[in-house]
Amino acid sequence: MGILSIFLGRECKYCGKHSLKEQISIVDSKTGRFSVQWCSSCHYLGVYDNPPVCHRCKIPMTSVEQNEYGVYVPQCPECGWIYD
Repeated sequence: MGILSIFLGRECKYCGKHSLKEQISIVDSKTGRFSVQWCSSCHYLGVYDNPPVCHRCKIPMTSVEQNEYGVYVPQCPECGWIYD
């Protein structure tokens, strides 16, 4: 993170532009705070900060999916398990 990120905001992992909008922020007791953010430039939806770890595969949950309430939450890219 550079000094410009303080003024411009966070950088998108996909396109590199500073146009992220936070969708949801969660504090997990195991991994800490993480957030799901949406890029208004390229429409990438991703998990930022400390993504939670899948209970089945033991890998970071870097994909995103809607749960039964319509909220975007992290999803395991390997097995498809959704964060609860």
